[in-house]
Amino acid sequence: MISNLPWQLVSDGAITDVAVDVFKRGACAGLALALHDATGWPLIEVGHCDGLPIHFMVRDPSGRLIDIEGAHTDEDVADEYEFVADNSAVTFTEMSRDAVVASYRDDCGEPVPMPVVHTIAPLVLGAL
Repeated sequence: MISNLPWQLVSDGAITDVAVDVFKRGACAGLALALHDATGWPLIEVGHCDGLPIHFMVRDPSGRLIDIEGAHTDEDVADEYEFVADNSAVTFTEMSRDAVVASYRDDCGEPVPMPVVHTIAPLVLGAL
C-alpha cells in the first residue's frame, strides 16, 4: 500500500529511487492526479491500440508530458513504452479526473493516497 511508504519516497527533499519505481508503475495515475490538481494541466493516458492504459502523465502548456522522471516529448514517451504496447502504436488520450481515479483503483486496488502524492508533485514540478 503506497500510503504506508511516504518515508521511503522522499529523502532530504529529493525524490528517492523507491518513489521513481512506485510512480512509474500503477501509482503513476495518482501522481498525475496530484500534478493536475497543482497545475490544472490535462491528464493524459498513455495507452496502446487495445485501449488499455500503460502510464499516466500530465501535459504542460508547452506540450511536454510530465511524470515522476520529469518532462518528455511525445516521441520519447512512445519510444519508451512501445515494448509494453507490443510494438503497436502508443496513444495519448486526454482523460477526465474521474476516469483516472477509477483506473488507479482498478490497478492498485486502493483509494488514491492523495496526501502522499500531493507531497511528491511539488518536487516533480520544482525539478522541471
